[in-house]
Amino acid sequence: MLASKTTLVTAMRLTVGLVGALLFLQAAACSFYIGRGELSEAEEHYNQGQELMLEGRLQEAIAEFDESIRLDPELAESYANRGSAYGQLGQFEEALADLDAAIGLNTGESMFYNNRGRVYSLMGDPDAATADYETALELDPGNHLAHLNQGAIYADYRQEFEKALAAYDRAIELEPDFAQAYFNRAQTQFILGRFDTAIADFDKAIDFGVEPQMNVLAHNERGRAYLALDDYENALADFEKAIELDPSLDHAYANRGLAHARLGNTEQAIEDLEYFMSINQDPALIAEVESLLTELKAQ
Repeated sequence: MLASKTTLVTAMRLTVGLVGALLFLQAAACSFYIGRGELSEAEEHYNQGQELMLEGRLQEAIAEFDESIRLDPELAESYANRGSAYGQLGQFEEALADLDAAIGLNTGESMFYNNRGRVYSLMGDPDAATADYETALELDPGNHLAHLNQGAIYADYRQEFEKALAAYDRAIELEPDFAQAYFNRAQTQFILGRFDTAIADFDKAIDFGVEPQMNVLAHNERGRAYLALDDYENALADFEKAIELDPSLDHAYANRGLAHARLGNTEQAIEDLEYFMSINQDPALIAEVESLLTELKAQ
């Protein structure tokens, strides 16, 4: 006999819940090009650093910002971008020092506060992050990244989901093709049990998404919503796509196994769930999957 739907849904809730920064995306720290007239040597190094940041070559970018700051210690953008690069590398104290310096040089730049708020959030300090996002929005109510990030704080740290939705709505109003905002709004709708609405927003996140890892997560999470609606064929297709895009996403194998189980594909379900157990280290999740495997193997 096939494992009960209740057991499968319980396992699904435990095995696919992406936690922390993966559950509600926050915008990567924004940086700026300098393009006003003839550039100084410091500004040229700054722009080179910006290019390297966009390519993910963070250490090389930091070296360019170092040189820019050496040549012009008053260039606030160089401190801000170097701080953002340090934040992406997990060097949070260095990141805060640089963003503090940038704000000291230019207290009126909304994005500097947004970027520092992002670092505070990565450090697990939602109160400091919220204060910076609020300042960013006071300076520029049209800062769509700050609206997104503020929404992520409401959802991820405070579980104030309606406030989070309002923040995401505003971010999308300002930037209608903002994939991260659609993704976060979809996640929030999922938590609230509004699965059809969540799927519609995941559709938008995938349509507008340019970041490969976000598209992977969107397929995995949309598949979860299909599972919740008992639409196992569409769920399976999404988990297949997530695995195609990122074969290392362990949760997608558990989810695909659950979809196979509901479709009566017992052998494929067992294969996926056993593979998940071989690569996942969370004892609680492994215990749930072991229980499901026992039921499947007893058929």
